[in-house]
Amino acid sequence: SGGAIVIDQTLNIDIAARYGGDEFLVVLSETNHAGVMHFCERLRQSIANTTFVSGEDSIRLTTSLGFAVHIPGENINSRELVRRADHASEVGAKLLA
Repeated sequence: SGGAIVIDQTLNIDIAARYGGDEFLVVLSETNHAGVMHFCERLRQSIANTTFVSGEDSIRLTTSLGFAVHIPGENINSRELVRRADHASEVGAKLLA
């Protein structure tokens, strides 16, 4: 499942959770912007290279990912950080459409 792929790509110090029906929220601890970009690309490729099977049916999927990075010293709460990541995901989805 998609959730197993997300969990497989995270480290022990990261947090991955389902966030809505087909969305996931991943908190990457101690990861800078370049590390987040690398994680997102690895995750995107892993999903794209997986054939999802249900009975006799199978499908390959693409995904859009969005992220936000907390900048040290920035006064931002977790809700706003999630809102920024969600917005970035929506922008990515529109680019794929």
